[in-house]
Order: sequence, then structure tokens, then C-alpha cells
Amino acid sequence: MEDARNGHDSKHGHHEMYNMMMQFTGAKVGYHRDQIYDEEKRSDYLWCLHCERIYLRGEYRDEDGFQMCPYDDCDGSTVLDGWDWEEIRDDHPEYPKIPERGIVYEMG
Repeated sequence: MEDARNGHDSKHGHHEMYNMMMQFTGAKVGYHRDQIYDEEKRSDYLWCLHCERIYLRGEYRDEDGFQMCPYDDCDGSTVLDGWDWEEIRDDHPEYPKIPERGIVYEMG
């Protein structure tokens, strides 16, 4: 098992790509996702691809310098796995404009 310092995450292997994106864009401090992506739609919420729950944009759990989904039981990255809530609602108009924290909103 390799660790995040070596560019690997034993859970999902995203840390190497995350590091490359940070270097390419020059993102250093603040909320990494908003420095890397210029999203056409930008709501106050992000949906996590791993746990299918939402969180407030800018909210994260720091794990060795990587900004991870704020839910303790999730291994998703805010940069690679966080999708803007309005993009999710495009495919699921039945979902509320203001989502409820902790609720699973399935893609399927």
C-alpha cells in the first residue's frame, strides 16, 4: 500500500491526478476546485460521485493537503468527484433546488 505523499491513495488512486491538476493550474491556497474549473453553471452545492450526497461549495475535509468530500465515511475528492448540483438537476429536475444535507441523491 502506497501513501498520498507518494502520489497514491490506497482507496481510489486519485491523488496523482489531483496533484497534476494542482500543478497545471497553479492552485495553491483556498478552495482548489474553484481554482481549477471554470464551470458554466455554479450553484452553492456540490454532489459527490462517491457517496451521492451534497455539501456546500467550499466545504471539505483536509486529508494530507487534499480537499476531500466533507463526509467522514466518503473517499471522494472535491476536485475530481464533486459535481455542481445544477448539473445533477439537469438530469433530475425532480430533485430540490436546495438539497438536504446527508440525503443520498442517486444518479441512476
